[in-house]
Amino acid sequence: MEKRNITQKKLERIYGTVQRKKESLRCAVGFDAFIDHLFRPIRQRRNSGPEYFKNLDEFAQLLQSKASLSGSIELAPLSTKYGGNNPLLSYGIGKMGISVSSVGAYGGSCIHPIFSPVGKVCELHSFTEPGECYAYEFPKNKLMTFKNMDADAFAFPQFEEKVGAGQLRRLVDECSMFALVNYSEQPAVLSVWLGLLRNYIRYSSPGKLFFFDLADCTHLPDSSLHNCFEAIEGFRHFGRTYLSLNENEFNKLCSLYIPEVLRGDTPPSTPRLLRLLWERLPLNGLILRTLPCFYGVDGAGDVSVENIIVEQPKLLTGAGDNQNAGITVGLMCGLPLADCLLLGVRSGNYYIVHGQGGTLQEICGV
Repeated sequence: MEKRNITQKKLERIYGTVQRKKESLRCAVGFDAFIDHLFRPIRQRRNSGPEYFKNLDEFAQLLQSKASLSGSIELAPLSTKYGGNNPLLSYGIGKMGISVSSVGAYGGSCIHPIFSPVGKVCELHSFTEPGECYAYEFPKNKLMTFKNMDADAFAFPQFEEKVGAGQLRRLVDECSMFALVNYSEQPAVLSVWLGLLRNYIRYSSPGKLFFFDLADCTHLPDSSLHNCFEAIEGFRHFGRTYLSLNENEFNKLCSLYIPEVLRGDTPPSTPRLLRLLWERLPLNGLILRTLPCFYGVDGAGDVSVENIIVEQPKLLTGAGDNQNAGITVGLMCGLPLADCLLLGVRSGNYYIVHGQGGTLQEICGV
């Protein structure tokens, strides 16, 4: 009871700070967008109804059993909705009352109507058609397959022409934070990052926040990740850089940047590993989101916040983006990193329980 009261007082303080500051803040986000088709795979049908797979491991075992055969798996449709790291993050931030300009693959000649909920809380700018994602939901995890966006659209000259040089200049000049997300599913976006650095950010006012989310980088070659962090180092010349990772991404980066630490008989604790990784990367702050706990490290020290476990989630696809929405709102408002993580835990929890992002009041429970 006492712990819950302390947490609620922190949330009330966070709520008050964000309410005071949100009108003066603006966030730019880019650059992906997907149409998400969400399913729950059915293991077998019984007289009482469908029996779903308990987890991704059980699903993988069935696939393995069919390795030299053929087979079929029935899918129970959950929904078709807007998706992609950029739209989900943009919606989460906008729903909490921060002004958001989102540049993404929202449609060719016009914004695809499936993104209209995002357009109600954000200003949308499109430069190409969206990709399509087919996500299989399990109680604790998910598997996503996707048809990607047009890689040629991410070449900076084409991107700049579609969005407009004047529009890009305005977005860069006005934003307090620029969130650049989903590098792994669109590595061609590096052209956009470097073009923005070269032609816009270097001429804008210094001291901005730059927030990065790689998405699932486990399949990327090492060279692609090295190129990514060289670009992030460029952003660091013009402001503060923060990176948010899930556990898969964290393990991949540890194996790439601190492999010697992992070779010992007794690997360091998670907070120690996070700090060692942070020391190797061009970042002001590094965040790790795991199922039991969120961890963070920056110049002020190491912090952690216990996550909230939901036994019967309504929706998992997009949970990480909503966690990041809370974290980015906290960073923009100048909250200590521990408070940013707490707001991230709560915003992610609200999404998992309700299947959509919440308002700041709903998330903080005030």
